[in-house]
Amino acid sequence: MDKVFEPSELELWDAQGDPNQAIEIQGKIKELLQANRQRQQPLLAEIAGRGAWALPGVINATYVWMSEMEVQQTQTMLAGLMADLARGNPAATNLLFRAGILETPFPVPRAICRRALEALNWQPDERQTARLRQEIALASKIGDAQTVLDIYGLLLRTSSQTDLTGARNQCIEWVREKRAEAGALL
Repeated sequence: MDKVFEPSELELWDAQGDPNQAIEIQGKIKELLQANRQRQQPLLAEIAGRGAWALPGVINATYVWMSEMEVQQTQTMLAGLMADLARGNPAATNLLFRAGILETPFPVPRAICRRALEALNWQPDERQTARLRQEIALASKIGDAQTVLDIYGLLLRTSSQTDLTGARNQCIEWVREKRAEAGALL
């Protein structure tokens, strides 16, 4: 019965969502980031209680409070929250992919959303795979190594020989340029 009132693709078409709710969730995330361990659990439960409706606000909070989310423990906590909010809702998972991976220019929010998708054992479909390949090509062209690493982290989940070859070629190119990112991609 809980899933009857979950938001669909229509309600989750944009990461902005309901602006009032997004702002309220952003405030809860700020409070969560400043809270001690005893207070964090009730806050997480309160946000999770909103279900997928809270996801746009959580994604937006990763942009707004980005400087406070550079700690791996915080990223893991938020990725877990996002995964819980999106679990069982294809529209929410698609929002994580679209707003958290494709549309964000920032590495910290993208890393958090990538972890959430990985926690959901998400696999890109053909259309999403093509979009990931486009993003890798664009990021490579402008020299954005972190975006290339993040997106390959999702793309290689398909185990496509074409993508494995592309990653290997990228790695060889970075090794020749003596870039530290080569080890991370390998």
